[in-house]
Amino acid sequence: MKRIDYPDGERVDYGYDLGGNLKSVEGEKNGQITKYVDSISYDEYEQRIREVNGNGVVTNYSYDPKTRRLDNLVNNSTQNNMVLQDNVYKYDNVGNIINIQDNGLNTRGQNYEYDEINRLISSDGSWTDNNNNTLNYKNGFEYSPSGKMMRKNMDSRRIDNKQGIYNVIYENAYSYNNQNNPYGASSIKDIMTGSIDNYEWDKKGNMIYQNNESTGRERALCWTEDNRLQGYRETRGQSGYYNYRAGGERNIKYVGETVTITQNGKTYYRPVLNQPTLYASELITINERGYTKHYYEEGKRICSKIGGGFGGVEAREVLDNRVKLLNGSYLELPGEKREGIRRSFECMEEEVELENEGALRSIMEIEMGRNDAEPAFYYQSDHLGSASYVTDNSGAVTQTLNYLPYGEDWVDLQNFNVMPASYNLGVYKFNGKEKDQESGYNYYGARYYDSEKISWISVDPMSDKYPNLSPYVYCANNPVILVDPNGEEIGWVLNSRGGIDYDSRVKNKFDAVKYYGKKAKYLGESGYSYIGVNGTHVTLGKNGVQTNVKNKKVTQNKALDMAKNNKVLLNNNVNIGISALDIVLENSRNKKIKAIGKSIGVTSDIINTTDALYKYSNSEPGFKRNYEICKTIIPVIVGRTVGPIEGLGTEVTIDVFDKCLNFATKIHSDIENWGNNLPNQIIESNH
Repeated sequence: MKRIDYPDGERVDYGYDLGGNLKSVEGEKNGQITKYVDSISYDEYEQRIREVNGNGVVTNYSYDPKTRRLDNLVNNSTQNNMVLQDNVYKYDNVGNIINIQDNGLNTRGQNYEYDEINRLISSDGSWTDNNNNTLNYKNGFEYSPSGKMMRKNMDSRRIDNKQGIYNVIYENAYSYNNQNNPYGASSIKDIMTGSIDNYEWDKKGNMIYQNNESTGRERALCWTEDNRLQGYRETRGQSGYYNYRAGGERNIKYVGETVTITQNGKTYYRPVLNQPTLYASELITINERGYTKHYYEEGKRICSKIGGGFGGVEAREVLDNRVKLLNGSYLELPGEKREGIRRSFECMEEEVELENEGALRSIMEIEMGRNDAEPAFYYQSDHLGSASYVTDNSGAVTQTLNYLPYGEDWVDLQNFNVMPASYNLGVYKFNGKEKDQESGYNYYGARYYDSEKISWISVDPMSDKYPNLSPYVYCANNPVILVDPNGEEIGWVLNSRGGIDYDSRVKNKFDAVKYYGKKAKYLGESGYSYIGVNGTHVTLGKNGVQTNVKNKKVTQNKALDMAKNNKVLLNNNVNIGISALDIVLENSRNKKIKAIGKSIGVTSDIINTTDALYKYSNSEPGFKRNYEICKTIIPVIVGRTVGPIEGLGTEVTIDVFDKCLNFATKIHSDIENWGNNLPNQIIESNH
């Protein structure tokens, strides 16, 4: 991506460094320059170490030198001399986050505990603001073998602008007695109060009904043929209509209050839809208050800007054509659209009323004549992409957000003195996804997510690839370190630095490169193995599970044999006497393996194998003559550069090649000394 032209005439350019990594995002409209991302810096592993937003908020990242896991994430609002987030992460031996300590503007600590297959089973935490308001929580989870939620306990103190400080306490027990759907909960009972929520599902696995026996509140849902939520109605609440493009992206949301009507002793619930929102694309949304533009870098929302008007740009006709979809009265709508809205609520046996149909037309007429300043608001996110703070052009905090493990709202405080409520930007929350205010569901694209009770409200479109897992499970029940970008497939990736990650965003080789650099490789859902710590043979399983095969250590000879014949990644591990160089020297001539990743040394004069060879070259007569050739060959072997050996030219004879390898063997002890400090050097089998 090099450039995006927004419908109101703004041009956004993306800049990259020589390695293809994003380094800047800059917009220009009517001669006014806005830097959304001023600069991004990377380390030698192509991991971000520093990002500067256009409002002066600087984010610094630091990593464990051996595992390359994120150790510390700090947001610093330089214009206000204020640290926003200062997250320190601690992990267990398999990479699960067990503690997050935030020492920033509002202190926060959260602890996490997992079962033997890395599912979250308990969490507790505390958050304190500058006024010494302290919010605590503690919760626990129990699952079935397939990952179905069987019990969820919650004891939490929360805060928002509407309710102030309030408590949410329950002990929910889940039952699964639906004949049509053994994975969809039939009821959830709060053991403490006796309150019961009942659920019904259609034959495709979509939730179609929910009611609470104590309050009498009901929810009814209707779905499209391709299993996308289209109609939503809640008694004594709100209703919504949703439409989608052919590719599945939501393009219209039309919401309003549900009106109760009693006629001849019978009660009816009629949705009155009067608040339209047009999603012209992921980049721009239009509602009756105006339009908002959104800016992304590598899939993450970094900024939203309140539109300042179209000012007569040529894009007017394009927007006009799109807005016509909801122009005029309901009876004047095209027949297919009128029929579609009617059918969306037909399954509920309810009629629907449309009001304020001309809202988008009216606001567009206003926007066409405006050319005003555009307030920008930036999202400061945590490791999951969840917004923790929203800041304005000056770096001042406009909204403070925090979440419980499964995305439940914990802290949601908006500073109305800085950001008016009408801007409504605080809806992009957990994982950076929009939270629909009418239902409380998070819209992920392929599915909708209920963080408080039921998880996904429809089946995973990729469920056939996870037969051992409930199609409603969120991120394999490990929501602290995994992210589901759109409710679909997830998988393993071998990143550019040679580490192995399980990332829900990575679904194919293109995603691997997008999120982890050009040398990354998609490993699929499962099936690969590697030699782990202390020589243990570990298999990468589905849903982020790593299995220690028979709990046995692997000898050096066995590891070499596995590298030659199997799909095995050999992790450079000096504890069992296996080094990247050993394996390379053993297998390079028949080219069974190739190296992946970068080499890092411990001294300034020896930072890679080439330097080590050159430093000791005087001990081998005639070696200097072949130095330039060896300089090319050896890095290819040990990982400084990835490429086929046979592509080096005809002058590279077997004799010269053997000399290089023989010499490398002689000085192996010296190379191994600095090789002990090469974190995550990975050798991959050809297969």
